Amino acid sequence: MSPKIYFKSYKIEKLEALIRRIVSNHSAKARAEKWLATSKAGDRGERSLDYHLSFLDDYGHDIFQGLRLTSGKYHFQIDILLTHPNFFVILEVKNLSGKLIFDTEYNQLIRQQEDREDYYKDPIQQVNHQHFQLENWLKRHRFNDRIPIYSFVVIVNENAKIEPKNEDGLLSKKVIRDTKLLDTVISLHNTHKKTFFTHNDLQNLQELLIKKHIPSDPELLNLLKLNREDLLTGVFCPECSRCPMKRIHGRWICHDCSTISKNAHLQALRDYALLINPAITNVELRKFLHIDSEAVANYLLISLDLDYEGITKSRIYNLSLLLKRINE
Repeated sequence: MSPKIYFKSYKIEKLEALIRRIVSNHSAKARAEKWLATSKAGDRGERSLDYHLSFLDDYGHDIFQGLRLTSGKYHFQIDILLTHPNFFVILEVKNLSGKLIFDTEYNQLIRQQEDREDYYKDPIQQVNHQHFQLENWLKRHRFNDRIPIYSFVVIVNENAKIEPKNEDGLLSKKVIRDTKLLDTVISLHNTHKKTFFTHNDLQNLQELLIKKHIPSDPELLNLLKLNREDLLTGVFCPECSRCPMKRIHGRWICHDCSTISKNAHLQALRDYALLINPAITNVELRKFLHIDSEAVANYLLISLDLDYEGITKSRIYNLSLLLKRINE
């Protein structure tokens, strides 16, 4: 099977935590829910290509999904990158339904669905810019930037109708269905026989891509103009989602559905790390979890076996390891 490296983003988890925590009547909640729906659709679209990519196992590609690099001043993200000794392929994945009208004159994608029109950035222009940035990145890191790089927009939604507004020839070269991906890549193999990268080159490139990847980690409170006071505090019940649960005799108890949990606070601390700060003190934990006892809060922190700085009451605990454990 072709090696595949999936770079995790916290964006979806952050949005889920925000929607769970934001007060119900806040105007930003609807925007966060729309953003989450769009993000999940994009993630499903990228993962749906796994089936088609699996048929390329015998062709020796390395596959990188969700790769995000810096060009120096700006960041650029590639949905899927296929590397091979003879050529690279960049895939910009779109999971949209309806009539998709590619307007290359004004660099926009128009989606018509029922009685509505939505406008998006031109994905052809997007993937061409990723192509340009990747070439520059390879040159800057002293890799062979003369290797052929191909870039395509891949439409993965079977309920999409692809239609050009102009330049039909460009559309046929740059935009493909997911069902055409295999034929497209095999055709490139039949065309390109010259080797530009050795096995060691690709191994070094893989290691550098992993090292240089910069996870997408949006500051949601700033982006949505929210304050910490707009977030609900407390421990949510894992069964009925009511908040807050009460800590009694070493257990979390929900007074609405009588659920009892020993570890319900882990989700709350993950929310805190995602939305507020990956570092927390005893005082901050007590306030967020609605705990009165300093000793109980200290016990919870110690039981998590987290890295910390400082001594006794001034300790600051790092919740990043907790996030990693939960997501593995």
